[in-house]
Amino acid sequence: MRILNERDAKAIIYATALMGAGGGGSLAHGLYYLNTYAEKHEIAVKMISVDEMEDDTFAGVLAGMGSPVKFRESGTDFLVESVTAYEGLKEKAAFMNRRLTNVFPIEYGAGNSFVPMLTSMECDAPFVDVDPCGRAVPALNTTPFAINGLATAPCVMSNGKGDKVIAEPVDPYDAVGLENLCRNVCVAFDMVMGIAGWITSKEQMKKFLVPGAYTKALQVGHILLDAIEKNLDVSDEISKTVECRELWRGKLTKHELAVEKGFDFGRTYYEGIGEYVGRQFRIDYQNENLVAYEGDEALLTVPDLICTLNLDTGCPLTNAELEEGQNILVLAMPAPNAWYMSEDGWNCWAPFLETIGYKGEQVRY
Repeated sequence: MRILNERDAKAIIYATALMGAGGGGSLAHGLYYLNTYAEKHEIAVKMISVDEMEDDTFAGVLAGMGSPVKFRESGTDFLVESVTAYEGLKEKAAFMNRRLTNVFPIEYGAGNSFVPMLTSMECDAPFVDVDPCGRAVPALNTTPFAINGLATAPCVMSNGKGDKVIAEPVDPYDAVGLENLCRNVCVAFDMVMGIAGWITSKEQMKKFLVPGAYTKALQVGHILLDAIEKNLDVSDEISKTVECRELWRGKLTKHELAVEKGFDFGRTYYEGIGEYVGRQFRIDYQNENLVAYEGDEALLTVPDLICTLNLDTGCPLTNAELEEGQNILVLAMPAPNAWYMSEDGWNCWAPFLETIGYKGEQVRY
């Protein structure tokens, strides 16, 4: 077991804001959750490895669901949403004769990686060093849970009032159906809600998910914080820790955004700067970055990671924080192996790529 302190939690928030690939909750909101909680409590998160889980126990996912823009506007500290959802899931697990004692995130992201830490501290439930995705994702059916045939239900949803809705579809493996159900509840909850589900064993984590994901995030985050504080080249420093490469450096000249059906849909346009002067780039996204282009040529597609940082501050940027005029560094990173265990690691993205008008082939890191 490792006890994560406030600096560690901040490092994870920064790292997962970067490796969330545009989504997973804004950096500002993740820091708001951390700072608000730290005003009244010591930050001390009990993080355990997958191997340290007791054999007869299970872990549940805790996450926020909705529009990143709406999360930013809501001002919630997310305690009510997360704790209510977790306690509801714990009750459901007991009915299933499963001892739910641990929590873990649904994805990388400044918000969604820290939400289970909040729940861990409030409910004395160890935080497991594992991530299903190793990136952020737009929907429940775009996760290694779904593509590798793990049950998605039951799940519990909650809003900031403590209202909760329990979803128990007839087919617990129907991730698309559950996504549609949850997304409609999310709209009813004004596109800001907590969700708990995916009651998972340590054996399933080892076989299908990404163990050690938060040890990695901790390392990346501390390097990122040090680089920002010492005014070092962030790209150079990050590349010493994780596999990555630059796609471009550019000025954000135009940002198109629409919030619909619980999602942020957007397109960002860039004019190259420095060695990229004279070149045109863009990113299409649905909460998360889906395709990066130079002109009309796709440079990278999901599930690999398209990550953005502010060149002037070194801070990672999610799509909820992009503003025209910013100077942006765009990095590519390979997705974890969990995405490449079957063809569905690519096929599950088809409906989202179709929505944004992409008809091309997968372009891997």
